[in-house]
Amino acid sequence: MSNGWPREREVKLQSRTASTPVFERLLRNVPRAESGEIIRHPMSERHMDLVDYYMDGLPMNKCMLSVGYKTATAEANAARTFRRKDVVAEIAWRREQLKKRYNISEERILEEMASIAFTNYGDIMEIADDGTAYVDLTKMTDEHKKAISEITTEEYKEDRTKDGATVLKTKVKFYSKLDALQMLARTLGMFNDKVDINVNVNIMDALDAGRRRLALAKDVTPYSLQN
Repeated sequence: MSNGWPREREVKLQSRTASTPVFERLLRNVPRAESGEIIRHPMSERHMDLVDYYMDGLPMNKCMLSVGYKTATAEANAARTFRRKDVVAEIAWRREQLKKRYNISEERILEEMASIAFTNYGDIMEIADDGTAYVDLTKMTDEHKKAISEITTEEYKEDRTKDGATVLKTKVKFYSKLDALQMLARTLGMFNDKVDINVNVNIMDALDAGRRRLALAKDVTPYSLQN
């Protein structure tokens, strides 16, 4: 099919990330008009379908297979195809539409991450007479609620008999504070995940050198130099 301007398609929130750091840089640096709008380009129907599959969360090579590329060529051509200016611009444009629709911003994401990272769960914890801990839902603030990942309710008989009173037990699971802190720190550039250490000194030689310096200072022959 000949190239034409992209038809308006449903912009969906992708279920998972299917990207690479290099591709993310391309998306961030996509050309824009003076108005700030992303410059879109005429696209073939095939490449529009490719973008659809990508926005559904498929990896690049799976997107290629889904639009008809053969297995032997899908992997080899994926990187080149996804660097096309029309494909990059269309993906970047759709992402931007999603951000506007759902009011997604860096500040809002950081705020949500901070809510999980710095919420004090001790404020809503209570200790029963038998020493068991439980969450007092009546004390939960909006900040506590943001940190909830799952709520389940279990119904059972209090004394496990047919005539026992029915009891509802609610379990509340929170997101990991440690994971939230790590994500927040990395987002703000506070962590260096990669540390390069280049040491070419044998540890025993280093220890002997230290003993020599100590011996000179104390005028004592170190035991490793005896005999």
